Amino acid sequence: MACLQSPNGCQDSVENYQKMESTEMTNGCNGVSCTQSDATSSETSDATSLDGDLRFTVLDCVFLLWCLGTFLFDIGSDLAMCFLHYHYENIWYFGLTFTFVIVPALTMTGFSLRWYLMDENQALTSVSRVQWFVRVVFLILQLAPALRYIETLWYGFKVRASSRKEALKEV
Repeated sequence: MACLQSPNGCQDSVENYQKMESTEMTNGCNGVSCTQSDATSSETSDATSLDGDLRFTVLDCVFLLWCLGTFLFDIGSDLAMCFLHYHYENIWYFGLTFTFVIVPALTMTGFSLRWYLMDENQALTSVSRVQWFVRVVFLILQLAPALRYIETLWYGFKVRASSRKEALKEV
């Protein structure tokens, strides 16, 4: 519609768009309409977001241990129910229980594997073969959330033990 109303046809619209795009590119916006101050303020907020309060408290540790314990209890009780239904030849209940346990576990395993691969691509340092072996074992055993809790505890204690600069590099 704008092309038909302009005396020079579509050429004016294209030139205006190119001028606008080049202005945005020099401001660092990459196609999003913003000003130079917006671009620098977003860069500043991203940089300072990591400098925020990075404390790992005793309460964090307690909650992580609680989550780990309840997760392991849940898995154990599910497996016990599967065993009991199978042992007492309640095949229908065994099949339902097994299905309702294994489908979410496989879904979580798929997501966890994807997250580990994404973390590996974004990491500054690569993970050792031993760590990958442990990850694969936990993934096969359907215990990926437990491993995430353990890794969170590990990195939390590293943050507590090291200075703030070293912790930011590690995180």
